[in-house]
Amino acid sequence: MREGDVSLARDATDEDDSMIRRRSYATASGLNKKTLIDAVAAETGETKASVGRVLNACFDVIGATVQSGDKVAISKFGTFARKTRAARDGRNPMTGAPLKIPATDYPSFSASSTWKDAVAGKK
Repeated sequence: MREGDVSLARDATDEDDSMIRRRSYATASGLNKKTLIDAVAAETGETKASVGRVLNACFDVIGATVQSGDKVAISKFGTFARKTRAARDGRNPMTGAPLKIPATDYPSFSASSTWKDAVAGKK
């Protein structure tokens, strides 16, 4: 392994469904990027700096891939994609004048059935 490479404590494809453990790292306000980095560092034994770099790289790759129009499918988690909202007619709320609302692209996420079942308590 080269310097700077990150090794995980366990393979993400292990059958123990490690991503769906009952352990909670969330704070009262939820899980933010900093607490996510802290949790991954605790789980893997890697440094927070190393985990932060990897997490930032993952977000960058996912963002660039979706922006280019391709999907990012992560097994047992979900799919990130770019969708297009069709052009439509609208009205100016101040004057009531009709206007054309142009088509727009937006990012979307669809959770996998495995993750949906885990959140619903079915597994």
